[in-house]
Amino acid sequence: MLAELHCHSNKSHGTIIHHEGLSSVTQLIEHAVKLNIEVLAITDHDEIEPSLKAMKLAKQIKSNVLIIPGMEVSSADGHILVLGTEEKIPEGLSAEETVEKARSLGAITIAPHPFDIKNEGIKEKAKLCDAMESFNALNIDRISNFVAKGFAEKYGLNAICGSDAHSAFMMGYCLNEIRAQKDIDSVLNAIRKGNTHIFRKNYIPINVLQTWSVDRLKKSEDYVMDYMDENYRYPKRVVGKRAVKLVHRSPGNIDYFFDFLTYLGLTLAIPYSAVINLPKMRYLL
Repeated sequence: MLAELHCHSNKSHGTIIHHEGLSSVTQLIEHAVKLNIEVLAITDHDEIEPSLKAMKLAKQIKSNVLIIPGMEVSSADGHILVLGTEEKIPEGLSAEETVEKARSLGAITIAPHPFDIKNEGIKEKAKLCDAMESFNALNIDRISNFVAKGFAEKYGLNAICGSDAHSAFMMGYCLNEIRAQKDIDSVLNAIRKGNTHIFRKNYIPINVLQTWSVDRLKKSEDYVMDYMDENYRYPKRVVGKRAVKLVHRSPGNIDYFFDFLTYLGLTLAIPYSAVINLPKMRYLL
């Protein structure tokens, strides 16, 4: 069965850009059907309710997509995917406490983007989890994924991939093949035992990332403006607000400018990742 194990609905929110996720659980399920995805884990940031809603909805519409309840927990050490629980796990616990709590509920844990340049992964503590992402489609710097793959191989960890999709059109770039019966317990056990295979691992295309970035800024404009009022000083506040308003000129010629910014970000991300991940290059040896 093909599985999408890291996906966000419109209930995932950020600190500055409020609307991180763009699609409803209904849209995610419908798109999973189009992509022939049979197992879908909706893992919103510190929210369990969207995945529970998706489970009920999938049954109501008699979808052939198996929904795995879960969430992406913000532990004190970084993000941890928890799959197979219908109970919300509190944020702010240590990685050890988060994993212990998940296991007490019969759930499994996956370390997403463990060495990402945003410093949101749990790094070497990925060894605590049942599996880890050796490839994350949003790690556009590439080096973070190389280090994660080397780390998984060095320590013999179960490796999976994650699209980290924040909208329906970002789904399917990373898919796992799971050798299991089509029920939640069987899927969880397969991941625990490493009965999985990375079926597809592609980076989310630049144009798709740009569309996501523009759309979430449009939806989050009021939140971003309030954040700038509270945290930015003149002239940074004025420049920032004018820059945000540019998203309303998309689609249009302004997209060439956004293209430039996107490629500039990618160009800068690679050397930055090389510097911060330099001590971890030993995992590649």
